[in-house]
Amino acid sequence: MIGLLTEIIGSPTPSDIPLVTQRLIPNAGTPNPIVPQKWLFKQSIDYSVSLNYAMLDYAARNRDQLLYNIYKMGMNSIERGSKDYWALSPSKIAEMDRLIKEGQKKPAKDTQTVSDEPAWGNRNTVSKKYFDTVMTNPAFKDPRGFIIPSDQPDFATAVEFLNALIRTGVIVHKSTNAFVVNG
Repeated sequence: MIGLLTEIIGSPTPSDIPLVTQRLIPNAGTPNPIVPQKWLFKQSIDYSVSLNYAMLDYAARNRDQLLYNIYKMGMNSIERGSKDYWALSPSKIAEMDRLIKEGQKKPAKDTQTVSDEPAWGNRNTVSKKYFDTVMTNPAFKDPRGFIIPSDQPDFATAVEFLNALIRTGVIVHKSTNAFVVNG
């Protein structure tokens, strides 16, 4: 699925765009700043229609590349799900921070190797060993599946969630026998 989120100022009631001096210079967030003026709902609709036509034009001109990229994203996801994977997450970053803090308390036994030197002049970098320690630890490996017990406190919401997964193409299996996972 491809989704686009656009935000445009305006409402059915005409409004005044205020003077915000920091937003008058073009930048990545506002490449075409709007000067203070009375803003009409028609302007918002015109912007939205123009953006939609631009996206449709881009998609029509680049359909082969876009379709290939969608196919490639799907194949990459299938490949990723068929082997062990460690996605970065706040809990993994916290574990790296814990290991770094723990490592700083111990006296260094050996000096840094050339590959461990701070990159780009940043004196706050640390050895890559902390990253490797967490990102190869089986305890931090991404799950390939989830078990949703039937004795949920809010069973109706769990069923609604499962139905949403099924509608999006996620394969859901129902166990007919008791089983044990990780003890």
